[in-house]
Amino acid sequence: MAELTPATVVSPTVTTHVPLGRRVKSYFASTIGNLLEWFDWAVYAAMSPFIAASLFDPTDRVSGMLATLAVFAVGFAMRPIGGIFFGFVANRRGRKFVLIVTMIAMASSTLAVAFIPTYAQIGVWASILLVAVRLVQGFAHGGETAINYSYITEIAPPARRGLWSSGILGCVIAGSMLANGAAGTLSALTPTGFVAAGGWRILFVLGAAIGVYALFLRRSMMESDVYERATKTDESGEQRRSLQDLPGWSRRKIVSRATLLVLFVAGGSVMQYTWTAYSGTYAITEKSMDPTAAFWASFLAQGVGLLLMPFWGWLSDRIGRRPLIVGYGIVFAVITIPLFSMIGTQWWTLAIPATLVFALWGASGAIAPAVQAENVTTRHRAPVVGATSSIAAALFGGTAPYLSALFNSIGMGWIFQVYVIALCLIGVVVILALRETKGVSLDAV
Repeated sequence: MAELTPATVVSPTVTTHVPLGRRVKSYFASTIGNLLEWFDWAVYAAMSPFIAASLFDPTDRVSGMLATLAVFAVGFAMRPIGGIFFGFVANRRGRKFVLIVTMIAMASSTLAVAFIPTYAQIGVWASILLVAVRLVQGFAHGGETAINYSYITEIAPPARRGLWSSGILGCVIAGSMLANGAAGTLSALTPTGFVAAGGWRILFVLGAAIGVYALFLRRSMMESDVYERATKTDESGEQRRSLQDLPGWSRRKIVSRATLLVLFVAGGSVMQYTWTAYSGTYAITEKSMDPTAAFWASFLAQGVGLLLMPFWGWLSDRIGRRPLIVGYGIVFAVITIPLFSMIGTQWWTLAIPATLVFALWGASGAIAPAVQAENVTTRHRAPVVGATSSIAAALFGGTAPYLSALFNSIGMGWIFQVYVIALCLIGVVVILALRETKGVSLDAV
C-alpha cells in the first residue's frame, strides 16, 4: 500500500476553478432533493389527523393525535444520530456520496409509509411499523440536512453565500407548500371521507416518485471544491481521504462552538416546526376549521415566505448576518403571543398570523445554514453542522408540535408561547457572541 503524501493540500485531480454553470446545476440538484425531503416530512404533519385514525387506536381521538405527534418527534430523535454519522461519512467519502445515499433512504422509507396496514388490520403492529419507518426517515433526514448546509455553502460564490444558502431553507417552505397544496387538492377533488379512508397514502407515493427524479439529478453533481482542497489522498489516487485541520481548534473549542450553534438554531427551529407542522393541525382539531381551508391558508402564508427568502439571503450578503438575526429575535419576542391568539375557525385567522411568521422568518432561517457553516472549519464542518442542526431540530423543533398540543390540551398554551419567546431572545445573545462571518474564507475559518 502506498504511503500517504505528507501534508498535501490539493491532490492532482482536484479542480480548483469550477465554472459557475456547473455550480448552479449542482446547487439545483442539491436543493431539489432537499425539497423532496421536506415534502415527505411535511406530508406526515399535514396528514397526521388521518394517520392517527388509521394507524392508532381510533376510539380515542386526542390520544391518537398525541401519539401521532409523538411519532413525529421520534423521527427527530434519530436526526442527531444521522447528522453526526453522515457528517463523518461525508469527511471520508465526500459530500456528494452522502447526498445520494440519504436520498435513497428517504424515498424508500416514504414509500413504505404508504403501504403500512391499518390498525384495524394488524393492530398495534401498524403503530410499530410507523415508528420504525419514521426512525429511518429521521436518520436519513439528519444526514441530508446537515450535509446540504455544508455542501451548498462550500460551492457558493463567497459574495453570494447568504443568497445561495437561502435556497436550503426555501426548500423547507417549498416542500411544505407542495405538501399542503397536494393535501388541499386531494381533499377538494375527492369525495368526503376519501382521504381519511386511505387516500392520504397517495401523497407518500407521490413523494417517493419525486425522489427518483432527485436521485437522477444528484448523480451528476460536482464534489465540493472547498472539501477537496482540504483533503489529502494517497499516491495511487484512490479516494482514501483525510481532512487536514487548522491550528487552534481544540476539542473544547469545537464543543463550545457547537453548543452556541445549537442555541442559535433553537428559536428558529421551534418557530419553523410549530407553523409548518402544527398550526394547521391545531386549527383543524382544536378550532374546528375546515381542513381544506386550513391547508390553503398555510399554503398562502408559506408562499409569501418563499418569495421573500432570497431577499433575506441577499440582504445578509450586503449588511451582514448579525443585524438580521438580532432584528428577527426581537420582533418575534414581541409578536409571538398575539399571533398564536389569532387562530380561530375562519381561514383568515390562520392565514394572517402564518403569513407574518413566514414573511419574517427568513431574516434568520434564510441565513442559518451559512452562519453555521461559516463558523466551523472544513474538517469539522459536516460533523458539527450535522450535530448542531439535528440536535436543535430534535430537542426544540421536533418536540414543538407535541408540546404545543400538550399545553393547549390543558388550557395552558401560553406556557409554550413564552418558551418560544425565550428561545428567540437566546438566539440574539448567541449571535452577538459570534463574530460577523459575511464573506469569510471557508478555507481559513
